Amino acid sequence: MNRIFKKRPYAFCACLMIVCGVALRIFLSLHNWPQTNSDEATIGLMARHIVNLGEHPIFFYGQQYMGALEAYLAAPFFVVLGSSLFSLRLSLIFLFAGFLICLYLFSSLVYSKGWALVSLSFLSFGSSFVIARQLSAIGGYPELLFFGSLLFLLASYLALTQRKPQASGKHYVRYCLYGAWGLAAGLGLWSDLLLLPFVLCSGLIVVLFCWADLRRIGSAGCLVIGSLIGMWPLIYYNLHAAPGKDSLTTLLQLRQGGSSESLNVFQAMWGTVSISVPMITGEPLCPIVEKPAWSPASAMSLNCTIIRGGWGLGLLLLFFLSFSLALFRLWSLRVYFDVKKHGAFDNGEGRQQLIRLAIHMLILISAACTLMAYMFSPSPIDWPGSRARYLTGLLIALPALGWPLWVGLQKTVYQKTGQGFMVRSICLGLLGVICLSSLLGSFLIFWEIPAAQQNQDRQQGLIAYLNQRGITHIYTDYWTCNRLAFLSEEHIICGVVDQHLQESLDFNRYAPYYERVKADRRSAYLFPHGFHVALPEKDKLKDIFEYNGYILYQLREP
Repeated sequence: MNRIFKKRPYAFCACLMIVCGVALRIFLSLHNWPQTNSDEATIGLMARHIVNLGEHPIFFYGQQYMGALEAYLAAPFFVVLGSSLFSLRLSLIFLFAGFLICLYLFSSLVYSKGWALVSLSFLSFGSSFVIARQLSAIGGYPELLFFGSLLFLLASYLALTQRKPQASGKHYVRYCLYGAWGLAAGLGLWSDLLLLPFVLCSGLIVVLFCWADLRRIGSAGCLVIGSLIGMWPLIYYNLHAAPGKDSLTTLLQLRQGGSSESLNVFQAMWGTVSISVPMITGEPLCPIVEKPAWSPASAMSLNCTIIRGGWGLGLLLLFFLSFSLALFRLWSLRVYFDVKKHGAFDNGEGRQQLIRLAIHMLILISAACTLMAYMFSPSPIDWPGSRARYLTGLLIALPALGWPLWVGLQKTVYQKTGQGFMVRSICLGLLGVICLSSLLGSFLIFWEIPAAQQNQDRQQGLIAYLNQRGITHIYTDYWTCNRLAFLSEEHIICGVVDQHLQESLDFNRYAPYYERVKADRRSAYLFPHGFHVALPEKDKLKDIFEYNGYILYQLREP
């Protein structure tokens, strides 16, 4: 162990941090944190149906735009470990580990091993909201992190290692890398179209700096073939989709939807900066908790407003500093590309620096595109807390955002002037705040575990109660339905109804469930307290029971 540390200290420390981050998430998953819901249970049911029924879903049940990759990744774990919430989340933990590995390699390649290690220190941990998004199989977000970081890693490596003369054997290695980039882009876009800015910006790196490769039919062909293979489920669906049911139309409808009649730009900007950005980047002290009723219930005190606002504005300031610093360094590189002095544009030293700066600027641009697309939508006005998950891609850009702090620390580390000491102290202090906030956020999660365990026990108790009464078919609300179906291993089948006991077309994710419940004339009604419904006619009611926060209406046998 000592020899490994002395030989490769950065790699050793990186492995240690990745292991700690993965171990934390395994521990939390084993203790049923975060609490599951019907969205996650739907992915679990899809994985069960892949294994048990041989189904091949393309999208999340009931949708036309979010790929079923998480269900396919979970299916092998279901075969080996059985159907459970832990098995479902284990595949996400592997994706997260891949994200950390890719981001460390990318940061080492573009910046330095020291900064890559610091970046790992705050990305391996995180706040309750951040880690919950990484551990919840609700579609797209862990894949976004993995594929986004992988795309930039592959594009950066291809650009920085591109040379005009190459041995013929090395061409095949690069062909595989181009194919891998295409496959990652295709799979990522199928899984979640939020990856699009990262695909475009990393693709621009390849086009700008690997054009000599792309002129070869082998490189371009592998890239295209990889992309088509990865996107084939998405392509196949849209080729056969009915008018108005294609993925793009569905996404545009969702983007235009929301409770806000007209978009208040200032309110959207403030909601993004003061709530959504702090939430997704790990501010641990003042989380926004939006209940299933989708109404904010959080600390809206002046102190929390100041903390969240300062966090969000601070990150925006870091963005502008990081981009400005790259522009300044780009201007300073002009001497390398003075043809009269140096005779060539592709001077080795200058080219490498240019590529790194271009990569840095493009990953910032991809983050800016993600932020702008979110800001000018109803999300930061309607649900700025829960929908902060749409900004998950910002985590990929955190090493680029924090780069000015590392540069300031390095540039002044040997300066003894008062100004240099002050700059170094500020940079060191801000880096310390970011890392300590990440650790604090992870520490606070342990206080939430008892509530998660209690909720899991409550659900299992409800399943046992229904089984005891011989009830296998129920009508219920969405947030109860698929969760019970998955946790009971489909011994309990449910149909989703609204407050008027009519079929909820938008929330019956798996149509065969409702048909089976509807066919059983003895199906019961189960609702949580607070869900106001119009009861069936009295002559149809046999009994009314209350159990642990739920009301059960059992019907008379026909």
